[in-house]
Amino acid sequence: SSGINAEWPLRPGSKIPISLELEDISRKILTLNRGGFCFELNFLFFNLLKNLGFKTTLYGAAVYGGGEESQLGVKNGHIFSMVEIDGNLYVADVAFANRSPDDILPFVTDAEIKTKTGMTTVICIL
Repeated sequence: SSGINAEWPLRPGSKIPISLELEDISRKILTLNRGGFCFELNFLFFNLLKNLGFKTTLYGAAVYGGGEESQLGVKNGHIFSMVEIDGNLYVADVAFANRSPDDILPFVTDAEIKTKTGMTTVICIL
């Protein structure tokens, strides 16, 4: 066994249904202990934040690949939350694999943000 606990519903011939209903996502991830992709994980986390009383907004995003020949990915090909804490805005993204923010990121648009470990993020509202 590879130890990977995720499903890839978009592979050719897959019979796994895709659902973005909160109840289905909660069951898959919390009850069945399955993995998920950004739309599932960040939507679930967004709802958790909201139910805990945080002011939060869900955003569609495009991902820039980085590197020499990188380009902006598909518009709304990723989602993340913006959460307000004590009047300050922060990025809440729990589903970006090994490129998830490794530090608290302020929600600042059109500016390069470097974390303590050197990761660079730019948030652009498209």
